[in-house]
Amino acid sequence: MFRKLAVRAVTRAEKLAALYNEYESNPKLKRLREGATQLVRGMGQPRDPWILFVGEAPGKEEDLQGQPFVGRSGKILNNMLASINLDRKRDVFVTNIVKYRPPNNRDPMPSEKEASISCLLREIEIISPEVICPLGKHALESLFPNERITSAHGVPLYFEGKTFFPMFHPAVMLYDPGKTKEIERDFQKLGELLDKMSETIE
Repeated sequence: MFRKLAVRAVTRAEKLAALYNEYESNPKLKRLREGATQLVRGMGQPRDPWILFVGEAPGKEEDLQGQPFVGRSGKILNNMLASINLDRKRDVFVTNIVKYRPPNNRDPMPSEKEASISCLLREIEIISPEVICPLGKHALESLFPNERITSAHGVPLYFEGKTFFPMFHPAVMLYDPGKTKEIERDFQKLGELLDKMSETIE
């Protein structure tokens, strides 16, 4: 008799690693890749994350360290998470649409976002978070081309059984402090949304 071989289930972390390896070989991103220090992979809790935050692209510090949201905007994000009792290491997964730093921190080009969106959609599929938070214009419009962050922020969107909660990018607080209160209110709304969802699950 042939022995039955135990087939080990592929973990989410392994699926993500394979996805990022595939992204690294995307020929449409060759020029962008050559100008960056390294690929900045998504990072966080890939097992059972409450929430997935999606930024636009790595900045200088992210490019140097190979981790998303570790610069000044990352510190703001961490503080905002703490204000609603979320722990970045335990509760969230953070990624960007474009995973290489654009030259001189320019906005990602439409072609770069187009070449990267399939990777983001696969991340969402693999991670399967309770809530997906597009942070800023580029993240929101890549997922919902007809939405605008100025009107959609702080309001849940529901699509194909998933909950999306658009928010301003944390970096906005650095160059437009007048939006600080607005961003803080949106995080409180996010916390209330998560509380309601946790009650439903329980």
